Amino acid sequence: MKFSEVFRLLIGFFEKERVDYALIGAFALQAYGYVRATRDVDFLIRTENKDKIVQYLESSLAYETNHRSTG
Repeated sequence: MKFSEVFRLLIGFFEKERVDYALIGAFALQAYGYVRATRDVDFLIRTENKDKIVQYLESSLAYETNHRSTG
């Protein structure tokens, strides 16, 4: 699956589940004209939404979680 499709599905999930989020990292920098190579996408989310997002990524999109921030 293309990255753009995964991104669209994830944003759709956030909207459907009313998950507050912010795009951060290299992708967010592009909005300000800074281009930085990256192989991932970073979101800032509320701690209480972490488990349902990880479950969606792993079950619906077949992604594997390598690291979970402890807050």
